[in-house]
Amino acid sequence: MILSGGMPTIFVGDMDAAVRFYTEALELKLLERHANHWASIDGGHGLTRWAFIPRPRRTRPGGSDR
Repeated sequence: MILSGGMPTIFVGDMDAAVRFYTEALELKLLERHANHWASIDGGHGLTRWAFIPRPRRTRPGGSDR
């Protein structure tokens, strides 16, 4: 196991896809989800939670999105 203990934070671009991958493909348990603002998943093996939050949106000079 690479990570043990703690609560790593993962920035994601697509909350639905991230939660679906970790709960369906990896079969980890979703603990909480607050719309697209935040989610936590039980990582097992002493890794109590993975916290997922949306990747901050950045804008280019002049206001256009990247």
